[in-house]
Amino acid sequence: MKCFSRKIYKKYKSHNLTKKHFYDFKHNITKYLSPKQIMSLKCNHNDILKYKNKKNINYNSYSKQITQIHSYKPRQMKSILSNIMKHIHPTKETLFINQNEEFYSITTNYPIYYYKKNKIVYKVLDINILSKGFSYFHIGHIEMNPSCEYIIFNVDFIGNRVYHLFLKHIFCDEITELNTFDPKKRMMSVHETLNQTPNNSDFFIWLDDKRISYTINNSYYNTNKTYIYNIHSHNNKLLYKSNDTFVEVKSTNNYNILYDSDYNSDEIYLIEDNTTTILIKRQKDVCYPFIEHYDGIWYIHESNKGNDIIKSTQNFRTFNILYKNNNPCEKITQIENHFNKLYFIISNNSIYRLDDKLEKILDIDSIYFIRFGNIFCNKLEFIRHSYLSPKYIQYYNTETNYLSKYKKINQPYIEKNVYIHSMLYFTLMYKKGHSLKKSKFILYGYGSYGDDFDRGYLPFIFELLDRGFIVAFAHIRGGGEFGFKGYNEGRLLNKKNTFLDFIEIIKYLYKHNYTTKELLTIWGRSAGGLLISCVLNIEPDICHLALLGVPFITPILTMKDKHNPLGFESHSEFGNPFIPEHLKYLESYDPLSHINVNGNYPNIFIYTNLNDTLVPYKEPLMYYEALKKVNVFKENKKELNLFIDPLYGHIQGSSSMKKQEYFARIIDVIYKSYKIEMK
Repeated sequence: MKCFSRKIYKKYKSHNLTKKHFYDFKHNITKYLSPKQIMSLKCNHNDILKYKNKKNINYNSYSKQITQIHSYKPRQMKSILSNIMKHIHPTKETLFINQNEEFYSITTNYPIYYYKKNKIVYKVLDINILSKGFSYFHIGHIEMNPSCEYIIFNVDFIGNRVYHLFLKHIFCDEITELNTFDPKKRMMSVHETLNQTPNNSDFFIWLDDKRISYTINNSYYNTNKTYIYNIHSHNNKLLYKSNDTFVEVKSTNNYNILYDSDYNSDEIYLIEDNTTTILIKRQKDVCYPFIEHYDGIWYIHESNKGNDIIKSTQNFRTFNILYKNNNPCEKITQIENHFNKLYFIISNNSIYRLDDKLEKILDIDSIYFIRFGNIFCNKLEFIRHSYLSPKYIQYYNTETNYLSKYKKINQPYIEKNVYIHSMLYFTLMYKKGHSLKKSKFILYGYGSYGDDFDRGYLPFIFELLDRGFIVAFAHIRGGGEFGFKGYNEGRLLNKKNTFLDFIEIIKYLYKHNYTTKELLTIWGRSAGGLLISCVLNIEPDICHLALLGVPFITPILTMKDKHNPLGFESHSEFGNPFIPEHLKYLESYDPLSHINVNGNYPNIFIYTNLNDTLVPYKEPLMYYEALKKVNVFKENKKELNLFIDPLYGHIQGSSSMKKQEYFARIIDVIYKSYKIEMK
């Protein structure tokens, strides 16, 4: 605390009963002063303010020109946004809780963080105030140290995934930036991507009350090094250097472990005395989503090519198998250990308890996603939600096995899953009483990275349903809905299955008269943009409108250069273009190479963001320029538009309002295409 001077120390010196040094008093101030006394210190220093007027490295005369050329003037966005916001309600998220303390946030627009101790509530951090004057202000992570005295949080100011770490005392307003990067090191601007300063990534974790571990990105925005930093001595020590992989550190009771991962395998290290010791060597397609130490025993979840194994060990040489699931279409999505009783979720909708025997606790409808929340006083939170249902918490008593009831929201909408076969289905959403015949229809898809397609509660969908649309989410191979089997059949040399599954759903919709080509919109974002662009190349006249958001369009170009964001890291997902077999397969579906200039493509709207360092704006710009050569666009028979937003990165907006504004803009595009006028 910079504001704690020797003058203030003299005022409270009598509190120092053990005659500790001034620096010990300063760094452990809650031992000596009450919360009220700390709050009275008037520490107003705030390092965030120095970034308010800092120049964006991506903004220059060229970016100003292209964002002006590729702008979009909405017609009805304000009215649409107003309707969407009616479905937005304050949400509470508990980050830490025990019998006497709770650290939580309440979010309406930006979150406000509170600390509750002995029934007294203190406001710790109001992001609504801190974010004033910033177009973008994203909190990547916030965490309290073990003694509940300090918080560290990180901020991305423009959306390029460069985070700045800040330290704040729970009861003091002072916010200090941690010197965890080299300010002289230059980050590459987005204009330099796809051509031929280390800075903080979004990850950090407290190791103990004084030390944190954090990772930095290299100049090309790829994870590079992991450090340990002492918040008091400011000592910064290199812990680990990675190579084309991702690094994360996790704490488990008495130990800290480091994960070195690609998209489908992990290597595990133990951290001790600022060094690492390998515990588990990497194996292809073997991951360890859960490792926890309790009462001298390590509990491990091994996901091994479709086999889910829960095992225990004390030495990492001999293991005791506690549970094994050999169904490759299922997967364990979360595990919680409570006093050596293991609770786990299978495929997002079945919860089990593993003690001396295996017992199923709960089965829920497959439209819901469920996860564990906090556990305290023998109460384990089961948190469920769906695309149309906000999160709801049920409480499970681990001693009595009592589970509180789920109260379903009564609303005038239907949400259900429609199965075409065991490994292909879609979630269908529509308003009660609406005809399911030849309707205006929006089909959204993704299908990559083993993603479970959990997009949370999505209030923007209500606006579309109220206007007579049917909205559906496609669950296809390449995603995680069908376990390792479904994921494996939609990646690498099987990637085309993702596109064919999406087309099969569309054919099913036409066959059963849900909609027609003239009424269908297809939509994909990021890797979902790869899906949509490839589907259009296979069947250009498949729909009325195609929406591609921050689309990943250049897999070969991206993955041939390690200097591109996620260039080499993506080899484990889409293939290695330096391997002839992989290159040939990538070339067989590469979106830019297979555009048919004579194809009857639909109306296309592409949207991207200037500061995106995951899918740089150059990719969608290249796609747009290539599509301009297609005859239906050259002859103005169909509409082709590109919108480059100058304000954001890969995420559209950092506040609730701005995030919904992005959806309102997309709906405005849809309404324009369907000639819908709001009253």
